[in-house]
Amino acid sequence: MKIAYVLNGIAPGGGGIEKITAIKANYLAGTGNEVYLIVSDGKGVDPSVPLENVTVIDTGVKLYEYDFKPGLINFIRGKMKVFTLYRRLRKTLNEINPDILISVGQSEKFLLPILAHGKPWHTIREYHFARNYRQSYAGKNIRKLILAWVGYVVERFSPLPCYDITVVLTHQDFEENWGSSPSVRVIPNPTRLFDCKPSPMNNKRVISISRIQPIKRIEDLIEAWAIIHQQVPDWELEVWGNGPANYTRKLQNRIEQHHLSGCVHLRGRTENVQEALQSASLFAFASAHEGFGLVLIEAMSCGLPCVSYTCPCGPKDLISDGVDGLWVKNGDVQDMADKLLMLIRDEDKRKRMGKAAIEKSKQYSMEKIGQMWLALFEELVSKPKQ
Repeated sequence: MKIAYVLNGIAPGGGGIEKITAIKANYLAGTGNEVYLIVSDGKGVDPSVPLENVTVIDTGVKLYEYDFKPGLINFIRGKMKVFTLYRRLRKTLNEINPDILISVGQSEKFLLPILAHGKPWHTIREYHFARNYRQSYAGKNIRKLILAWVGYVVERFSPLPCYDITVVLTHQDFEENWGSSPSVRVIPNPTRLFDCKPSPMNNKRVISISRIQPIKRIEDLIEAWAIIHQQVPDWELEVWGNGPANYTRKLQNRIEQHHLSGCVHLRGRTENVQEALQSASLFAFASAHEGFGLVLIEAMSCGLPCVSYTCPCGPKDLISDGVDGLWVKNGDVQDMADKLLMLIRDEDKRKRMGKAAIEKSKQYSMEKIGQMWLALFEELVSKPKQ
């Protein structure tokens, strides 16, 4: 079977979408398929996920070359790049003639249904965010909310519905935002960590890993820790991740205002997520909105119970409350502090949940998730393109 993914790039420093796509491509190539990654901005391959028997094709468009350059001419040049990408994708895809054509939902998402029209290629759109992510990111800002709804309408009535199948990551998103449509399927992401050595859970440390930006609500974890520190002053909170310098400074100022500099640490970006997780005994997650929350599964892979806000969408799919982690009322700082304190104080319960977390993470192995993808591909190619 010929399988072609189209995405922006797989260069070093890419995000979760790029890494997950590379992991899936390796698995599919390893099961005897001919797999292609077609990129618009190819600047190398991320060494953290080396590709094996996967063909990378760089269209060389450099789609975002003019995005941050001022002036109307640069704006027009940037938009013209889309037409260049369309032409080069058409040439490349006609040469490959794939059985399965997959959009990961980036710059190519509006182009592929048009390119596949009249072709035998079966098309799939991966949705790496919950469907209402724009509205969640907008919050209560009226201007952003208007733009969010415009974006939603554009996608809703664009060629996107022309994909044969749309794949979403969580059952919560499927049930709440897609109306249980038969053309929409749920296939979660696989974990990027395999056969991890479990954390010994003997360090008095809670960890959180995320991008440092307002939607991740790191400030809630700091506020919760101000409560926790009064009762367990020998425990510490580590936050790993990077983000805008001005926002990071605001978080550091808040830490200092609460006199927590000795126990709350903003560590910056780490290239070794597994090592960071294995050094902790609990994982805390305060995001306002998610598409999936893969880091929760990564934490579970290392034997950490997760204490998480029940934000849409992901945590309620991934965590079994009271079994391998704890749900926290979304946005409730006091509840976050109380749930973390419960597991900090109860070592036996913490370790019992950690063992259950490891078992839960096995459901998200690439082998299990890969079989779900292969079953979908076989279903599509077994019947003529409509």
